Amino acid sequence: MADIPVTSASITKYLTAATTTAAAATSSVIDAAETFEVTYGTGDGRVILIASVANTHGSVTLTAPAGAFWAGGAQSIACVQNKESVFVLEGAKGKLADGTIVITATPAAGKRLLTDHAFTLKAINLF
Repeated sequence: MADIPVTSASITKYLTAATTTAAAATSSVIDAAETFEVTYGTGDGRVILIASVANTHGSVTLTAPAGAFWAGGAQSIACVQNKESVFVLEGAKGKLADGTIVITATPAAGKRLLTDHAFTLKAINLF
């Protein structure tokens, strides 16, 4: 399955508003992970990721592989059921050489990202 594109909003200076657009999961296959591709802004700043997990069917795990500019390993975070989870990823730790950040979303055991979790992901690039 192809990566789901995430349209990033950008905040380039203090006291500036940004409008976000949610990228929705498309898989209705039990236990199937999906990848989301965030097109990163300029520089090596930070990106705020906002993951929404609807319903009470368990948490979704997000994993970002080690970026091209960081020697550490992959980073993972659990996104709690029936909540929005917000976290910051440093550009150098998650950005690949082509300027994207690829996030893999893995559903709770026996669940589907589209129907059970109604999973969405938003991104905001920070200056």
